[in-house]
Amino acid sequence: MDIYQISSYIYNNTGSAIDTEVVNEICPDDTIEVSKRDSRQFLAIGFDPTDDGFILGILWYRYENGDKEAVEEGLCWHIDGEEDYGTLDDICEYARKEL
Repeated sequence: MDIYQISSYIYNNTGSAIDTEVVNEICPDDTIEVSKRDSRQFLAIGFDPTDDGFILGILWYRYENGDKEAVEEGLCWHIDGEEDYGTLDDICEYARKEL
């Protein structure tokens, strides 16, 4: 799966209040930001195109002035083979619960 497929899956399976966007951080198109429209928290999911079976996540808080603070680090999911959809569902569940 590529980053756009993962972003679409999360968007389609988290409910109408949550948006996803592929953004550039370290490399072009390497991060998915998952956010709730009425919340300052967002989940940044780092995607490594050289190892598309491993995703790192950090839950952030965005202040009014644009500064960001990490709220929870060390989130990781392994997605490969037959486990793709179950693990992506885990990411969706985490986003619904935490955002």
